[in-house]
Amino acid sequence: MSIFKISSSEIQIGKPLSWTVYDANGKVLLKMGTVINSQRQLEALLARGLYRSGKPASEAPQKKKKLVDDNSSPFDLFNDIAFRLKHVFEGILRQDKETPKRIVRLCRDIQELCEFDVDAALGAVHVVHGHPYTIYHPLHIAVVCEIIGQALKQPANERLPIIAAALTGNIAMNELQELLQQQSSPLTEEQRSEINTHPRKSVEMLEAVGVNDKIWLDGVLQHHEMIDGSGYPDGITDKDISLGAKIIAVADKYSALLSPRAYRESLTAQEALRQFFVEKGQQYDEKLSMLFIKELGIFPPGAFVKLKNGEIAIVIKRGDNTLFPIVCSYIADDGSSYSTPMKRDTNIKEFGIDSVSEPDKRIPLNLRVLWGYS
Repeated sequence: MSIFKISSSEIQIGKPLSWTVYDANGKVLLKMGTVINSQRQLEALLARGLYRSGKPASEAPQKKKKLVDDNSSPFDLFNDIAFRLKHVFEGILRQDKETPKRIVRLCRDIQELCEFDVDAALGAVHVVHGHPYTIYHPLHIAVVCEIIGQALKQPANERLPIIAAALTGNIAMNELQELLQQQSSPLTEEQRSEINTHPRKSVEMLEAVGVNDKIWLDGVLQHHEMIDGSGYPDGITDKDISLGAKIIAVADKYSALLSPRAYRESLTAQEALRQFFVEKGQQYDEKLSMLFIKELGIFPPGAFVKLKNGEIAIVIKRGDNTLFPIVCSYIADDGSSYSTPMKRDTNIKEFGIDSVSEPDKRIPLNLRVLWGYS
């Protein structure tokens, strides 16, 4: 039997294998139909060397267009999705009946982005804040929802309406959200009323353009409900809240903690995760909170760290051991910036993580370069 090495592009996370997989000696590793459920599992298998019978990938017909070409990066795709989301919101306000189809396409692109490079997608959640809050916040929520859904081993078609709800859950209060980002004074009664009623109004706006998917609409209606009954608009408790709404609630809270407000600085990823750990099982589903913390790891992509050699780096990839991620150093130990960022394995003693750090705002971050796409 002739066997040929498998490339990462031939395997899709969450979908059954189309062939039996062997090691280099011809020993069966995975049977046909096996499902690989996470990017980390796939990377660990690829590191061993995976082979299959049949034609090599170079001779097989290439049907699918590359998600990211040689002149772009996952961050370019993220920014493209952000631009399209703005027009989707405008379509909802115009009651354009084609809007639901456009939202579904956005959701599929978000799923594909996470499949292509989930660490870059997570990096965007932590460091891409250049768009208006009403654009980047729902996008961040959507990426986190997709990652939680994958960890739950939900099929892609079940994850999709949850992503759609994450993108559109606050459409009825977009204008107020932008105002609140700059407001340090307490909420007015009118503002509080708008906040409490926006889930139901958002549902009405979506129904007006033809959305009728129950998972989608329940996610929008219930994403501010809390398991202890302290949420809104209906004050329902754990058993009555849909799984999609619980997932969105976790993602929404995390994204909000990472975003600066007029009255506070943004939290670091570690501070936000610590708050989730302390509050687990109170307002947010404990199982989902712990699963999310486990998926992100102690040093998630986009977190800034100081290394033992004095360099400042950004995490670009989670390792098999969450204590030892792959990072890219961009500031030297003397405080100067590297002309070419240096990739470091924190499992190596001299490049070990010394402490959590903050980005140096004087030095612009080229995410394409830091993640190795340019």
